[in-house]
Amino acid sequence: MIRPKGVDLLLAAQARLDAEGVAVAIELYGRSDDGNPEAIPTAELEAWGRSGRGKWLGHTSDVAGVWRRSDIFVLPARSREGMPRALLEAAASARPLIVTDVPGCRHFVRDGIEGLVVPPNDVAALTAALVRLATDPDLRVQMGLAARARCLSRTPRTVRPTPRRPSGARVSSRTAPVSCALGSTRKVASRANRECFDAKRAAARTRRISSRARA
Repeated sequence: MIRPKGVDLLLAAQARLDAEGVAVAIELYGRSDDGNPEAIPTAELEAWGRSGRGKWLGHTSDVAGVWRRSDIFVLPARSREGMPRALLEAAASARPLIVTDVPGCRHFVRDGIEGLVVPPNDVAALTAALVRLATDPDLRVQMGLAARARCLSRTPRTVRPTPRRPSGARVSSRTAPVSCALGSTRKVASRANRECFDAKRAAARTRRISSRARA
C-alpha cells in the first residue's frame, strides 16, 4: 500500500462519491510497509477501515475470491507500472478496469473498450470514471468481457471467467454498493494470470507442434 499506486487518490475519490450519493465500496489488498517512506501508514489504513467506507484486507492469495466479490478493478497509479499482474488477473476474470494514463496500464487498457483511462493525479477524473461504471451495470459487463478477450486473445480459452452476480445487484442502495478492488498480488501464481503471461509461448508451442504434425 504505497502512494505511487494512488491509494490516497482512490480514497479521496471515494469521499466525493459519498458526497454525491453514489454507492461504491472500496477494498484494498496488499501489505503495508511502515518502513517505506512512500507507504500509507498502517494506522491510516486501519482508521479508514473503521470509518465504514471500505476495507483494507492486506495480502491475499485468493484471487478468484476477490473477483467473485468485486465489480471493478482500479489502479490510479502515479507512475509507470510495467504490466501489473493484478490488472491481468482482473481482466482474466472479466472485470472492467479503471487505470491511469501511465506506461504499462495504458498499453493494456484502451479507453472506452476494456475500461476507462484517466489522467494520473486527477481525483475529479477518477471520480467521474467510478461514477460512470458504478451506475451502468451493462457497461461493466461489456468492458469486462472486452478485457477478458484482450487478455486471452492469443491463448487457448481454458480459463473460465469468475461468475458474476446478477447485473446491477450491488448498485441500488447504500447497503448494496458496487465493489471496487485495488491491490498488488505480485506473489500470487493464479492459473488465470499464468495463462495471460504465457500466451505467446503457448501459442508458439502449439504452432510448432502443428507444423511437425503436418510434416
